Amino acid sequence: MIKLADIVAGKVIIHPDLLLIPEFNKLWEADPKHATKVISYIVFNNEWDSPYVTSGDQLTREPRLKEKIFNNKNYQLTEEEAIAEKEYKAFKHTSILEMLTNMRLKLDSISSYYKSSLDEALDEKKIKDLLTGMTSVGSVIKSINSLETMVKAGEMVTGKVKGDSKVNPYEMP
Repeated sequence: MIKLADIVAGKVIIHPDLLLIPEFNKLWEADPKHATKVISYIVFNNEWDSPYVTSGDQLTREPRLKEKIFNNKNYQLTEEEAIAEKEYKAFKHTSILEMLTNMRLKLDSISSYYKSSLDEALDEKKIKDLLTGMTSVGSVIKSINSLETMVKAGEMVTGKVKGDSKVNPYEMP
């Protein structure tokens, strides 16, 4: 995954690689000060480890960020800004990140289920099955990462060498 920006001490640090993306470069050349705000909004709103992503749902996150960054909770991204956000998401997209996002959404729905059914009998088995399934995701992700590493290193056919050692990713099989 390409590192395009970092969040350090509550601020977005823009990597030069981000400005190589034409949509971001266009925003930057037009107005660097405003582009910095737009990039901050995009990163805070879409980076998986952003404190805004990890601490709330999208419905409340976007207006909160827009108020903080643009001083207007109803700020609408321009067409160019929206395209830049779409490009950022495309560069950051991985199947594992999508899984994390979907699991967070499912946790939000479980929380909503608990909240909306305070006066009802809960389907504890359904909740338990969902949470059990989520705990097994970690081992699946490790397996996928291992397979990706093996494919990248060309180990799919010959994963072992003499002495039953593993092939280093930088060695020829």
